[in-house]
Amino acid sequence: MSGLNASQQRHVMAVFAEVSKHLDSIAALAEAKPAAQCGYPGDLSSEQRSGLRTLLGAMRRELTHVIEQLELAVPETAISAQWKAHTHLQFADVEFLELTAAKLRGYGPLDEAAYTRLQQSVSVLRARLRIVMQRI
Repeated sequence: MSGLNASQQRHVMAVFAEVSKHLDSIAALAEAKPAAQCGYPGDLSSEQRSGLRTLLGAMRRELTHVIEQLELAVPETAISAQWKAHTHLQFADVEFLELTAAKLRGYGPLDEAAYTRLQQSVSVLRARLRIVMQRI
């Protein structure tokens, strides 16, 4: 038995879930993804990325160990992974709708040719999202 009551277990697991989200963000940085994908310039050295990957592995192993050692219950959810993925895909699709000419003009003069290229690319991306949504 855990030694923690059900409410305490839920709180610990909620904190661990938030820590895991931060670890996921760090993992994206450590993978040196293009800035547009992670939102930050790729200014980590290969040694720093390697160190982060080592830390991430150790952190995830330790979190798993604590969960097992304290016999913490993974909270049940009524939401399936398929539904959650579908919802995130829908939100991503809605985010693309924010890329209007009017909104971009709010940041300064808009090059119409660049905007046309952007819209063409966004159309392709949204079409891909819809294909995946139909499969989930």
